[in-house]
Amino acid sequence: MKMVEKAIHDSLNISIITKIELLCWKTISPEEIITIQDFINYAAIFYLDEPLAEMVITVRKKFGLKLPDAIIAATAMLHNFSIITADKEFNKVPELDILKISHL
Repeated sequence: MKMVEKAIHDSLNISIITKIELLCWKTISPEEIITIQDFINYAAIFYLDEPLAEMVITVRKKFGLKLPDAIIAATAMLHNFSIITADKEFNKVPELDILKISHL
C-alpha cells in the first residue's frame, strides 16, 4: 500500500451502518457503486459489539435519534471520531465533533 493510501486508510473510519446506507441509495448508478466501494475499501469499518450497543442505547434514549443515526453517533463517540455529515440530526448530540458539509 502506498504511503498516501495508508494515511487515508488509517484516518478513514465508518460505521457498518454508513456502509449499508451508502450502498442502499435508490438512485445509485453502477459507476457510483464502484466509487463508493473504492471509498469503503479505504475505510476501517466498525461493527456492532456489546460496548457499542450499550452506547447506542444511551445515545438513542438521551437524544432521540433514529437507530441508524444513533449507531453512527455512538460509534464516533466511543472511538473519539469526528463525523462528516450534512445531516442536521447529529446536531442534537453536543458531544459529537461534527464537520458539516452543505450537501452530499
